[in-house]
Amino acid sequence: MQSKLFKKLVENKITKVDFGWTIFDIRFEKKLLVDGEECYGNSDFDKKEIVLDENLQSGRDREILLHELTHIVLETMGLGEGLKSKVDNESLTYQISRGFTLIYNLNKELFKIIYDND
Repeated sequence: MQSKLFKKLVENKITKVDFGWTIFDIRFEKKLLVDGEECYGNSDFDKKEIVLDENLQSGRDREILLHELTHIVLETMGLGEGLKSKVDNESLTYQISRGFTLIYNLNKELFKIIYDND
């Protein structure tokens, strides 16, 4: 495992993310394939898990983890992938910020590691 961020998550036994309505497991794979295509991360809503490519470099690892968290935040706030609606910037910003405030409050140790500056 090359990612410093992912190593810290494992060392601190952070293997789950609480979203208030459900808990997602976090796991790592050497070569992540989704529908036969290589990718860096995936949020599986059926299995309730976030899967991350363990070989991501520092910087990119944080971006991909936040990307996957954002997918789940959007779903949590009623803006899932199947929804086709027009939402103005202020409403979307409000929903995303509320969603991230929720998961921050439920997962403070995770966010301490994500934003650790070492």
